[in-house]
Amino acid sequence: MSNSHRFALLDGIRGIAAVFVLTRHTASFWDLSFHRSYLAVDLFFLLSGFVIAHAYGTQLDQKQLKPLDFIVLRLIRLYPVFLLSLLICLVWFAAQRWVFAVPVSAPEQLGAAALLTALMLPPGLLLGGALFPINSPYWSLFFELVMNFIYGYTKHLLREKHHWLVVGASFLVLTAVAIRHGSLDIGYGHGIQSNVGGFARASFGIFLGALLQSRFESMRAIARRVPPALAVVLIVLVLISPSAGIFDASIDLACVGLIFPVCVASAATWTEGRLQRLWLFLGSASYPIYVLHVPTGQLLSLALGGLERNWAPISGILLVIVLLQVSALIERRLDFPLRRCLNQRFRHWRVAHCQPMKG
Repeated sequence: MSNSHRFALLDGIRGIAAVFVLTRHTASFWDLSFHRSYLAVDLFFLLSGFVIAHAYGTQLDQKQLKPLDFIVLRLIRLYPVFLLSLLICLVWFAAQRWVFAVPVSAPEQLGAAALLTALMLPPGLLLGGALFPINSPYWSLFFELVMNFIYGYTKHLLREKHHWLVVGASFLVLTAVAIRHGSLDIGYGHGIQSNVGGFARASFGIFLGALLQSRFESMRAIARRVPPALAVVLIVLVLISPSAGIFDASIDLACVGLIFPVCVASAATWTEGRLQRLWLFLGSASYPIYVLHVPTGQLLSLALGGLERNWAPISGILLVIVLLQVSALIERRLDFPLRRCLNQRFRHWRVAHCQPMKG
């Protein structure tokens, strides 16, 4: 998708959300915490649904794109940087065991977990209680792919009213999970409640994002009431907001059910401006940051012997600056060229073996 067809401010919001997730998982680099930063994942799901519906919704509706082809395209989009991050995670485990003599899981357990993770499947309880213990942020990618599968195979069957039913049912499940758990900070661990919570967060966000895209023209009315600049400010204020104790569940539900959709609807109407290059830069760096920040932060912390704590939060700011640059470079020099090559090969394969893929 060319820059002229990209939603630049949505890219920027995705980048901002990725930075907030980074701060959550690299605590030793920061002398502060942003309590509600876990809601950045709900923003990812919402933005993903919007962009996927924009890029593929019509083709799936009109059967110009087969559901299986859609899944392959999504895997091509996600897998190259995912695999790079997995390799870095394995380097981190190896460094702990053979360089720093830190006790880690047995090689056979790690190997089995790495194999399942490479297939983007949860490795069970092989290494711990997290759904993806090798790199915890993978949990949201897993649920996103599950929802991509469902979206791809049901898009041509479901009308708008059915989408609303999915969104409504998902929100009811979210409400029950949030009340029981005390917040929406759930989905990354094992257990029925966590798995249901992760699935509901993904289904609600992705299907709601798709609905917002289908009503794109009506969003301009929202933008007149909530200007795009204000939308960005509101999102940041939500992510930095402190805990409210027993009210956390209600606040989280209000954020994902009202504030975030309104903000995304407003931001989607933003046109070219002075900050467009910044927003596109943040968007380009967002996915590499999301999957690379945990192993990178852990490797640096191990190498520094914990000295980053003495310079927090300056060390955290430096980590963000470096990772932004490295992530943008990875996207530009590695990820984008590799995805373009894979997409071309897949398109040629489709032409040679099946009917041409339109669009």
